[in-house]
Amino acid sequence: MINCPHNPTGYTLTPNKLKKLVRIARRFGVYLFSDEVYRFLEWDAEQPRPPAVCEIYEKGVSLGVMSKAFGLAGLRIGWVASQASEGK
Repeated sequence: MINCPHNPTGYTLTPNKLKKLVRIARRFGVYLFSDEVYRFLEWDAEQPRPPAVCEIYEKGVSLGVMSKAFGLAGLRIGWVASQASEGK
């Protein structure tokens, strides 16, 4: 499980570091859950935003919400996205 961008520090993995982490998860065949509720709030415009884990790893699971980056605190809408499916 990772939290990226991290709360409360704001640390964001670089795309290369995230890909290295995915390679480790893939080697061991484990799921990688990524709490991405602060995605789109990255403060360093010079650093490229890493892709969502669910986009680059077949066992990646990404969590997102509308309340943080979109300023919709009263709106309780979120999602969990993954390429994984039962039976694979």
